[in-house]
Amino acid sequence: AIVGWADHWIAQIPVGVAFGYLLYMGIESMRDNDMFQRVLLLVTDPLMYPPNHYVRFVRFGVVLRFTAIQVLCFLVLWLVHDNFYSAELDELPFSVAMLFPLVLVALIPFRMFVLPFFFTPLDLELLTQVEEGLVARLFY
Repeated sequence: AIVGWADHWIAQIPVGVAFGYLLYMGIESMRDNDMFQRVLLLVTDPLMYPPNHYVRFVRFGVVLRFTAIQVLCFLVLWLVHDNFYSAELDELPFSVAMLFPLVLVALIPFRMFVLPFFFTPLDLELLTQVEEGLVARLFY
């Protein structure tokens, strides 16, 4: 392996420290996660939204529906990846987790062809924005 020369040093790191670091990194990255931010919007007062936030331009029901679909897709990916819920699936000649990349790639046509039936193109563009200044360019 690439880090084979560092095996001795890596073995010196306690497992609790490694898990704590990974937990810290996961929690810190949630601040920038759009899905997590939209879930937090469910318990946030609408007057507290930033003035140029996309939620001011998209109906809250649309945001809620998009977030529910996104959470459902995440749960499907998680269930395919972990396979802890059914003993019958353990008898298959392959691991269900091997289907994870296929399910992940299947989300691309889902986004391109299925979601436009439920959302307007502008709503999808705002909800899946990559650029921070997209709302300003579209509305100001």
